[in-house]
Amino acid sequence: MGHSNSSLAKGVFPPSRQVKTKYGTVEGRKLIHGEEKEVDAFQGIPFAKPPIGKLRFTLPQPPEPWEGIKETKQFGPRSYQKVTNFERTRCKKDVVCVTIQYRLGFFGLWTTGDETCPDNLALWDMTMALKWVKENIAEFGGDPDKVTIMGQSAGGASVDLLSICPPSRDLFHQVIAMAGNADADFAVHTNALERCRLEAEKHGIIYKGNSEAWMEEVRKLPAEKLALELEILPPVNGRVQCFIAPRIDGKFITKPVEELRKEAKGKPRIVGLAKYEGDIFNISPLPVTTRDCMKKVDQIIAGLLPEKQYGLQTKKVRDEICKMIIDYEKKHDKMTWKKAWIEASGDMFLNIATQKNVIQCLQTSQEPCYFYSFDYFNPKMFGFISKMMPFIESTHCNDITFALGTGIIVPFTFTEEDQRITNLFSTLITNFVKFSDPNGQNDTEPLLKGIRWEPATLENPQKHIVIDKESSLQEVFKILNMVFEKIIGAKKDKYPPSRQLKTRYGIVEGRRLIHGESKEVDAFQGIPFAKPPIGDRRFELPQPPDSWDDILECKKFAPRSMQKTKLPEKLHLMNSYPVSEDSLYLNVFTPCWKPISDKGFAVLVYIHGGGFVSDSAIKYGDINICKNICQKDVVCVTIQYRLGYFGFWSTGDELCPGNLALWDMTMALKWVKENISIFGGNPDNVTIMGQSAGGASVDLLSICPQSEDLCHKVISMAGNASCDFTMNDHIVERCRIEGENQSILYKGNSQQWLEELRTLPAESLALTMETMPPLDGKCQCYIGPRVDGKFIPKRPAELRKEAKGKPRMVGLTRSEGIIGTISLKSISVEECRKRIPAIVAGMISEKTVPTNAKKTRDEITKMLVDLEENHDKDTWIRALVEANGDMFLNVGTQRNVIENLETSSEPCYFYVFDYFDPDMFGLMSHMMPFKDSTHCVDVMFALGCCIFTEFTFTEEDQKIVDLFSTLITNFAKYGDPNGLNGEEPLLDGNKWEPSTLENPQRHLVIDKESSMQEVFKDGRPMRYIEYERQTSE
Repeated sequence: MGHSNSSLAKGVFPPSRQVKTKYGTVEGRKLIHGEEKEVDAFQGIPFAKPPIGKLRFTLPQPPEPWEGIKETKQFGPRSYQKVTNFERTRCKKDVVCVTIQYRLGFFGLWTTGDETCPDNLALWDMTMALKWVKENIAEFGGDPDKVTIMGQSAGGASVDLLSICPPSRDLFHQVIAMAGNADADFAVHTNALERCRLEAEKHGIIYKGNSEAWMEEVRKLPAEKLALELEILPPVNGRVQCFIAPRIDGKFITKPVEELRKEAKGKPRIVGLAKYEGDIFNISPLPVTTRDCMKKVDQIIAGLLPEKQYGLQTKKVRDEICKMIIDYEKKHDKMTWKKAWIEASGDMFLNIATQKNVIQCLQTSQEPCYFYSFDYFNPKMFGFISKMMPFIESTHCNDITFALGTGIIVPFTFTEEDQRITNLFSTLITNFVKFSDPNGQNDTEPLLKGIRWEPATLENPQKHIVIDKESSLQEVFKILNMVFEKIIGAKKDKYPPSRQLKTRYGIVEGRRLIHGESKEVDAFQGIPFAKPPIGDRRFELPQPPDSWDDILECKKFAPRSMQKTKLPEKLHLMNSYPVSEDSLYLNVFTPCWKPISDKGFAVLVYIHGGGFVSDSAIKYGDINICKNICQKDVVCVTIQYRLGYFGFWSTGDELCPGNLALWDMTMALKWVKENISIFGGNPDNVTIMGQSAGGASVDLLSICPQSEDLCHKVISMAGNASCDFTMNDHIVERCRIEGENQSILYKGNSQQWLEELRTLPAESLALTMETMPPLDGKCQCYIGPRVDGKFIPKRPAELRKEAKGKPRMVGLTRSEGIIGTISLKSISVEECRKRIPAIVAGMISEKTVPTNAKKTRDEITKMLVDLEENHDKDTWIRALVEANGDMFLNVGTQRNVIENLETSSEPCYFYVFDYFDPDMFGLMSHMMPFKDSTHCVDVMFALGCCIFTEFTFTEEDQKIVDLFSTLITNFAKYGDPNGLNGEEPLLDGNKWEPSTLENPQRHLVIDKESSMQEVFKDGRPMRYIEYERQTSE
């Protein structure tokens, strides 16, 4: 008969011994009694003071001593504890077992980033518990000099960290890390500070530079407000992540894991995992097709091998890895594809990290490392979850289930076979605990039936035991992982140095990101174009950089400009590229071959968007730019500029009029003019390109007196100076309010005000992207450019009349309005029916011609949707998206085309980007009302970069990248996207005709089958503009 482990010990148990600890006497229960080997259990012994009230977010403190006898007969409150059968699987094998609890989520990992709230409180809790064990365990019959710590998953990562970190590593002697270790990507992150500040903001508690005051407010929150639940987050750049995790803090985790491991004293270890770790992390109620599996394998491998790191060999390496998992050329049944997907997922989650952990432990210690793969499972152990698993196999939590003899995923009845495996695995573990050898005191464990579990070695770090009905010792672990490690080691950061080029300020050396081909490309990343705008230079115009004497290594991106990164925006940026006020750097990507023209290559300068408050040049890539832009005979420059308050602060007078970000961009363009010929570029053929706020910025730069002569052609993508969001008439007010928020009031003296503001920590002024509600029917950014009389002396429409005309490309995506309807999947038809006419009414003002306003509103609304008709929900939502798109970009873009045609004889090429790949949106797809080409999609295919999530470009995607990047580089080189001869073969016989005053709606639709169209958005934007002009006469 089997036995059930589905509940905690119940019923009446006699009292245990009374044991006197350092803090007082405890009495528990004798959970196993009346047998030869009786076992006492002491449950709920305090090892620290309760971390509540003022002790919330502080280091754990020793518990208060107590008088009398403390009853420890049940688990402490809030224990997250399932059935623990320690009394049978551990204690009857001559081992004292201790289980502990520690603070979780924000309570255990909250940080202020300074001494006010130490990081890694959960690890400090565990350390306090280990100190308690060291001081008291002898009273319970335990040997304080023979302590093994064991954990699973995040617990496995924790025990590994405890074994190498200075505050804890001398408190025990052996380690068992099950299905988790410190080399796993999820174990250590740098996102805790960012997450804590965002969480506080959710509760209306803004960090303003004073950590103590901030923490006092946070401590007032009810505990349940800060509680988190376990959720499976999507991988970021091929890296598995936890929502919050330990971080390198300089105090507990003092250095990166690899360095700590080298310094720590080695310990005997057991390290392992289940056969299919990826299985349970891919549960879904939806069926999975063979095509889904193929895509998922591709995406996982692409994430693990990003092109940014591994260069031109990436595709070859990816293909090699994919073929190890499954041969794409052969036909396979659906289950084979599922297992390939789950194996790839397991590699990303734990397989590679576990193999790496074994290797590093062997390289840094002479102590044995026993490696296992747990293959046994009982199909009933998964309960209802089994219906959502890709297939039923040994997966995450299986090993701990049979180590402890308890149902972890769901309660279930152990069969005799299950109990045999429990006896085997728990014996191997207790042997290790007692003798440092899972094979036992005599080096031969009878339950292994003649097999000896040999430790892994440096000669063969893959050697491991497979625990199953018939256990066996294996010499190769999942084949893929060792090859993967070798490939990654061989390819990572193996770029030869670039040429050394002498700029006006000094010599720079970068990397040759494309090499070994006929068209090689050099990348110089992180070249300063201005002095750091820090200290007294905060809120000042940019100044030329200082010169340098030595060779300046320009081999990686500079920090991002100060901003708050809004989750779930690419967390890898937070980890790899921190934010800083010192961010005025540019990147030059340049061909290594000789240009055809003696004047040099055409130059394309890209300026990123981000609502004037966020983003960086980093997101838009490097190798992809080399491939898609530079290999088409163009030098490409990407720049950064000050964002948010740092880039647009204004006192409203001459001291700090505003638009510092535009001055930064202008300084970068001056640097290009002075230095780009050294990189092979033609300073007399410079095209500036930007998207969203970057599109608005390049349009402004092309018409403002300070900058208009520094560029020759303009590409405004999904943003331009004719759009309402570009200009902001509320900057001075916003700055004064922000000053008040920081307790720095404006008292009539701008100089004194700025001096006080310069003392604030930079992060206290950082902003994040926020969707602002429309104001008087106009889209707005929180902060941005203003008419200041100096950089922008007049409204853009007036400046355009005075500026010299330039050839232009202007465009947007098909469904720009999706960005304004994120998270509206559940919107009702009735709500759509209300919102659509409200948006139209906001854009058609009644003030001038009330009668005509109503008529025009009705006309435009009917162009969107007939309010009187009954439509399906999809029709209503699409109409709402179109209305939002009109307000956001459609009308402004049509207006921009017209204004350019009216003020210049230079051509204006108008496009609408319709193509999209449904897999490109990542997490955002779950919030979109429907999938379509929307904001940012055009720049993705212009540069071949990933914006929303890492994904693999299909052949069709790459075809569109080749088409759009060719049209752009043709325009940069010749002023005509159709190319030198006016016929671009990739357009399949189409010619991109410029818009005209006779037909300003004429545009190219870019899609699988591109085509010229004579009407834009059914003529709605033109109807708005006609009304505007009618009422302004």
